Amino acid sequence: MGATHGKHGILYKWNGTGSDLSGEACTEDAATAQITDTAKRILNPNATVTFTDTGGEAVTRIDYAEGKAYFSGNVTVVTCSGTGAYVASGNLVKTGYLYEWALEFTLETHDLTAFQDDWRAMGGGLAAAAGSAQGFMVGSNWWDDLEDETDGTKDLWFLELFSYDPDDDRTGDHYDLWAVITGLNPNVPLGDYIKETINFEAYGYVPFTANS
Repeated sequence: MGATHGKHGILYKWNGTGSDLSGEACTEDAATAQITDTAKRILNPNATVTFTDTGGEAVTRIDYAEGKAYFSGNVTVVTCSGTGAYVASGNLVKTGYLYEWALEFTLETHDLTAFQDDWRAMGGGLAAAAGSAQGFMVGSNWWDDLEDETDGTKDLWFLELFSYDPDDDRTGDHYDLWAVITGLNPNVPLGDYIKETINFEAYGYVPFTANS
């Protein structure tokens, strides 16, 4: 469906520990609401996270990478709760760097054509994203975590993929996503720039943040 590219990205390992939310305030905007406290916006994708609207609108999608919920209609006052619901920044450990990454977005379609229609009718289905990087760097203290990804243990990682960051301060154009690493050579030297492909698949929605 579409692809985007960038020069560098940051790979974070998550230790699997989430912190609780109880009636956390959200900032509402039409049919969306985002957790107001920026330190609590990275949500645990393995936890049950509940956004509640006093106006009764139903949640249609949760963005776990930026603490945002989408609703069936314009909301009134929204709060967020859940046990182990968000990931504190201290529980995300910088594991390495990705170079020359690419992210591919796809959208399933299904045939809606009815009998005697003159034109084929198609409907949208599930969206997905998968990507790769042509090189990466790992540190000597991170090997055990990286090795887990090659032995069948599918842990989630948090990625920041930058396509434009002129000040080199992590405020440029970037995608944030939870991902599973699907391809990695386990026999790489530590602390070196590795010119080998690393592959990953996005878990859930992939939000884009513009340069600030």
